[in-house]
Amino acid sequence: MHRIRVIFPKQIALLLCLIFLAGNLPLSVPDAGPDWEALSVTCYSGDTPFEVRVKSLDGRLYLFLPACADLRGLTVHLNAAERSGGLTLSGSRGSMALRDGDVLDLTALCGEGPYDLQLTAPGTLGAETEELSVSVASGVAALFLRSQDPAGHGRDWVEASPDKSNAATGSMLLLSPSGAVVYDGDLGQIKGRGNTTWSGVKKPYQLKLDAKTDLLETGDEGNRAKTWLLIANFSDPSLLRNQLALAFGEGLGMEYNIQCRPVELYYDGDYRGSYLLTEKVQVNAGRVDIYDLEGENEDLNEELGDLEALPRETDRTENGASYTYCVGMKTPEDYSGGYLLEMDMPIRAAEEACWFRTSRGSCVVVKSPEFCSREEMDYIASLYQEFEDALYQGGTHPDTGKRYTDYVELTSIAQCYLVNELAKNLDGFRTSAYLYLDRGADRMKMGPLWDYDLAFGVGYGDSAEDSALQDPTGMYTIRSSLCRQLNTQADFRLAVKALYNDILYPLLTKTLPGERDAASGSLRSFAWYRETLADTAANDALLWHGGSADSWNDAVRELERFLTSRAAFLKAEFDRWDGESSLEYSAFLDVEPEAWYYDLVNRANSYGLMSGKTQSIFAPDGTTTRAELVQVLYRMEDPLPETGEPVFRDLRPGAWYVPAVNWAAGRKLVSGDPDGSFHPDQTASRQELALLLYRCAGAPETDLRSLDRFPDRDAIGEDARPAMAWAVETGLMPFSREETLQPLAAVKRFELAAVMVGFYEKLMLPAP
Repeated sequence: MHRIRVIFPKQIALLLCLIFLAGNLPLSVPDAGPDWEALSVTCYSGDTPFEVRVKSLDGRLYLFLPACADLRGLTVHLNAAERSGGLTLSGSRGSMALRDGDVLDLTALCGEGPYDLQLTAPGTLGAETEELSVSVASGVAALFLRSQDPAGHGRDWVEASPDKSNAATGSMLLLSPSGAVVYDGDLGQIKGRGNTTWSGVKKPYQLKLDAKTDLLETGDEGNRAKTWLLIANFSDPSLLRNQLALAFGEGLGMEYNIQCRPVELYYDGDYRGSYLLTEKVQVNAGRVDIYDLEGENEDLNEELGDLEALPRETDRTENGASYTYCVGMKTPEDYSGGYLLEMDMPIRAAEEACWFRTSRGSCVVVKSPEFCSREEMDYIASLYQEFEDALYQGGTHPDTGKRYTDYVELTSIAQCYLVNELAKNLDGFRTSAYLYLDRGADRMKMGPLWDYDLAFGVGYGDSAEDSALQDPTGMYTIRSSLCRQLNTQADFRLAVKALYNDILYPLLTKTLPGERDAASGSLRSFAWYRETLADTAANDALLWHGGSADSWNDAVRELERFLTSRAAFLKAEFDRWDGESSLEYSAFLDVEPEAWYYDLVNRANSYGLMSGKTQSIFAPDGTTTRAELVQVLYRMEDPLPETGEPVFRDLRPGAWYVPAVNWAAGRKLVSGDPDGSFHPDQTASRQELALLLYRCAGAPETDLRSLDRFPDRDAIGEDARPAMAWAVETGLMPFSREETLQPLAAVKRFELAAVMVGFYEKLMLPAP
């Protein structure tokens, strides 16, 4: 990387101002001075031009150029204020006066670098000078996005859309590190993408090319595509986590593994930092290459026009999964395959066109076909529910006699699990986790891998969850509800152990710490990453984090330390796995096996009744709100999803609890205050919990004498006395070793788990 400095003295202008003020002389307002960020240069790679603007960062000017730029032929563009007087550019080997359109030979001023320049412009009160650093990055491709309408529909307009609906058109130029043109043509779409990452300052994008192109230069015709993604990696100080995870998937032999390459991004001439150019997880040749059921749906329903405008309805499969489908669609004769599924969080799944929720509360979005008929949704939701039922009932479905591996291929499950466990991926087996089913296939497969910027020791902040993520020891993904069930199966444990010992562990211990040229497919050594990405990473750190090459090197060393320790820990852990018995892993890091409620909390999680406050933190001593109380019962009852305005005036429209509270109000399980308020964030008491479940059970006859043995019985509200007596008679209260009811005490989370599991198992589960 080369740096250039440019300095402008301002003392003369300041002195003149002081003289005018001291003498009380009339002082006209001087011009605002040069607009340095309006300066730009047209660069050339061979005969291919591209424009780059000067950037101001912390009072200093920078010009970020790709390595393929011809430093001997930079055409300078000045703004209107500087065009009349021009600029003077000075370097270690001389100076040059420049006017708009002049050609600059950077090497004539600075030799082969560093490119430290002084930029001087004439002003009303004297010359103004600034320092300019020119950084030339090597080793990565350069990608230039050019808006068709930069003023009205440029980057600011695209990024101003919270729902990512602002889609612009334009053109794109992609140059390889050597300067060869990979793509130079139109873009049918430039829009935002992502969920959490879209809320950050460094935005990710989706691009749609005018013509299918292999932007990764793999030489494989199957990798030619129109849709591509630019991943920001803003949360990853090393910029390597997504790249490494995908390389591990390739090393494990995962089918349809996503490929990528790092690029330096320029958007309408503005340098935007280091990005990861990747394939999109989509049904397509060279991507998830399965039957295109979505295309057949579109052809069959062409007369319906915009499928997105179709009304949605909900229904339920015979085996208990609820699903949302598009009304009025015709169904292909064969709809047995061509599905791409994504596990997701309920609040995000509900925003999608077609999705389903299993009887245990797992939410799955049908990504392709995006718009499904009732028959298609009933089919795929039933199939996934059968897989889940088989897995959660000892590995074999009680009705079909099929093993869980007859529904989802075992090797693909083990491959996905291994990368997620190695990474301590925050989302592992919870969201951004994909499955697909081809037409004619006898089972689904898991994959491809996706979204690993919050992984390998990086989390959201300084919470207890982040402490767990940063620790290279300890098991993590295995604690998810699905993986805890997988862990009970000997064939899963043995498959994981074999893949780790035979493939992944050797990659970790031989390739990553190897010499610069050490490689295994797309996986390279840390020495190679340090050398190849040093310039672009330093630029990105400077632009987005106020850092430098040193801060990036520190981040890479920390990632290397994490992976080294993690690999050794998992080697020892998986060596303990065998085909005889499984090791026990709690669903939550803060629920200890010695606690009396340990099994109850884990069962509440397995039933889909309660999740953690974070992915692996349950917070057992935390209190429960009224909204959370209703939400757990809503999960237990598992009604068909409903939409509608909040029934109480203090419910926030669109809040996660609105469907549950509306449902509970409709069933007369809850009522509001006389003023129409529900107080969803108010802490719930034990007697409120008992009253809610009592009403749900149909308000059965009870004997109030059941309360006589409790010294605090008089503290129970009059309307809650039958409910508390019923809770005592059914054994739901009091809790372990308690001799009082404490009806007004706040319900703690471990207490809620204990009561709900008892209620579910005694009154809701079918008899064996």
